[in-house]
Amino acid sequence: MKKIFLHLMLTMFCLNLFSQNSSSNVAIGKWRDHLSYYITHNVAKVENRMLVACGSSLFYYNPETKQTEKLSKMNGLSDAGLELMAYDSVTKSIVIAYDNSNIDIVQNGNIYNIPDIKNRFIEGSKSINGVYFADNRAYLACGFGVVVLDLQRHEIYDTWYLGENSSATNINCVYVNDTAVFAGTDKTLLWARKNNTSMAANDIWHSKPLGQSDSDNFTERPVTYLVPFADKIIMGAYDDFSANTIIFAYNNEDMDTLFNQYVRQIKSFGDKLGIIGWNSVDIYNENFQQITHISDTWNPIPNVLVDFRDMYIDDNDLWFATHFDGLVHLPSYKDNHFSNREIVFPQGPKTNNVYSLTFADNGTLYVAPGGKDITSANKYIEGEIYFLAGDWWQRVETNTFAQNYNGRLLDVIGISIDPRDSKHIMATSWWNGIWELQNDTLINIYDISNTDSVLTPYGESYRIIGAIYDASGNLLIGNSLASHAFAYLNYHGQWGAMNTTAFLQGTGDELAGIIEDRINHFRLLYTKSNKIIIVNNAEEIRYIDINKGSQLATDAINCMAQDKDGEIWIGTEKGIKVIYSLYDAFSNAGTTSSVECNNIIYEEDGIAQYLLSFENIQCIMIDGANRKWIGTERNGIYVLSANGDKEIAHFTAGNSPLLSDKIICMAQSPITGEVFIGTDRGIISYRAESIPAFSETQKLITYPNPVKENYSGKIAIKGFVEDSDVRITDAQGRMVAHLKSLGGQAIWDGKNFNGEKCGSGVYYIFSSADEGKQTANGKFAIIK
Repeated sequence: MKKIFLHLMLTMFCLNLFSQNSSSNVAIGKWRDHLSYYITHNVAKVENRMLVACGSSLFYYNPETKQTEKLSKMNGLSDAGLELMAYDSVTKSIVIAYDNSNIDIVQNGNIYNIPDIKNRFIEGSKSINGVYFADNRAYLACGFGVVVLDLQRHEIYDTWYLGENSSATNINCVYVNDTAVFAGTDKTLLWARKNNTSMAANDIWHSKPLGQSDSDNFTERPVTYLVPFADKIIMGAYDDFSANTIIFAYNNEDMDTLFNQYVRQIKSFGDKLGIIGWNSVDIYNENFQQITHISDTWNPIPNVLVDFRDMYIDDNDLWFATHFDGLVHLPSYKDNHFSNREIVFPQGPKTNNVYSLTFADNGTLYVAPGGKDITSANKYIEGEIYFLAGDWWQRVETNTFAQNYNGRLLDVIGISIDPRDSKHIMATSWWNGIWELQNDTLINIYDISNTDSVLTPYGESYRIIGAIYDASGNLLIGNSLASHAFAYLNYHGQWGAMNTTAFLQGTGDELAGIIEDRINHFRLLYTKSNKIIIVNNAEEIRYIDINKGSQLATDAINCMAQDKDGEIWIGTEKGIKVIYSLYDAFSNAGTTSSVECNNIIYEEDGIAQYLLSFENIQCIMIDGANRKWIGTERNGIYVLSANGDKEIAHFTAGNSPLLSDKIICMAQSPITGEVFIGTDRGIISYRAESIPAFSETQKLITYPNPVKENYSGKIAIKGFVEDSDVRITDAQGRMVAHLKSLGGQAIWDGKNFNGEKCGSGVYYIFSSADEGKQTANGKFAIIK
């Protein structure tokens, strides 16, 4: 027994573990989020900690220990996309409202979900605009009326429709005192006596005219703030003649005008009133005398842009939720000396914006935040690039070039990594052209001035949809809305392009992407207008008709990807199509290729159907086992078998920690197999079963190792070539499992052929592939 125990201990000591960092420690089938904590919008004090709301999560900060703690969908929240957060110190309840009108109540370490507003059909907007706490209840100002939450029973207590004839109307804010309830609408201030048995009846509510004087004809004003302070109600209403807010002091009889200014937030804290304006903060005493003023130009905070969204005053401490710098703390703020200011944010990317994800061979993940396909005109995304190296988020240094471009470095949408040097990177911008990076520093920007006029702008900006390196080290470029839509920078450093005007014409042919066929080395560009053009090395061009060979006509191409067998998978607004071979793409004369795009037909309940024909496909990722990860616009991710005939998994925001059902992009780590998923609410990752296959068998590594008694997950073994046959035996040589590798990794559930968990001991791994030419062996321990 001593010999067996000693052998087991020596085996454990000598094994090469791959649990060196937390990314490797993520178990197979587990999730982790990668959210930003820089952009914040609400702050509250919860007992002895500060609680801060961000775009898709929250974090606590303990001023005494300087420790942060994250709270997101990963550890209990019901949703992502936080719209509003507030804390009630009486019931010790945190109320969280999401942008889809879902609601969580966090109380005594428990999270209670109230999905009623989200799930029900309701006349009017479902937005939740504000909250006020009184009498163990939360009064929600909603886009259709007022909803009252019972914070003790964790349910909706009442709903009031305050429009004409009890119809839906937008409520911007609510305030409740001992005698009355007040509601700010888009037209006026409404009030009703408290505890009326029929608060939902429209006729018990009265309006308060908001004219500044008897001669003021503009009595209909949107009331946006209702804040108790100094025995008055501080009320904010929009000025009809500007973007400012008129701030009134109202005491049930008189309504005095205090200020007229731009307002982002009004809050009261005992004997202090705080007003956040445009890059400014003012704090007043009970006599409305200013005691503190902060702005970027007068009394600034060192290295902090005064772009605040919320505030909390705690005696001599001032806390801000900021739009760029996370949580900002000003201790002893009354001294107006802020050199000891404190900036707090947990580790994460700079923002939750993501357009594309790209992995380097060394496992570094690069994020292009985007800027294309934004919803409103004249809105851009700051031109920054974030990267995850190990478990630490960092950003590419761009300051020097930002000064050269007057700070207008914008809209990075793609990353391409030089196969000869993983620290040499090209980034494509939907504004500035092509950026060159070395060692995570911006060193050059290519545009018409330094590319022999190959890269040409569209109007005042560039529209570079993508740039990819081919196997020879040439950079292939898709320049949308330009006469030379296909451009290149060869490995000698020479620029060139092909005139594609005859094939791509006008704004209707805006490029959607570019890929390279690795088998025949053709280049394919596809457009938003449903076109695919293919270019060979002889600079011939052909059209590929997306609907040729297809039984289901489509009108939009969103994405394309080539799998490990050379097949081209195409995502459309009506599901998936596949080009099985491009070999004969140029075999016929004329401008249209003979290549066909095929639907995948599968059978479900005896009925033949086209694959995902009801889904708008946004992205396609090929994993290490040649399985297809299909990202959709509104239904999450489908994981399909290599040929698409079997659904392996379907992840949605409802059945998994996935942040949103709108998937933008995906990429798989070549080292750990972790799949990173970009959504409209940020990045999350999932440890998949596969990793890319190795070209030669490696020393086999097992995770976890040893497998301990309390471990219930899957056991991963990596180091295999493609399609390896894997056998596991016990110390006596008896085979307990027979597996097939998924790319470079095999997965075992720890059970023998009888479905029983294997006991303690040393287990041996043997594999072979390529008719026995590629073999490997290894060992690991199970301890119970």
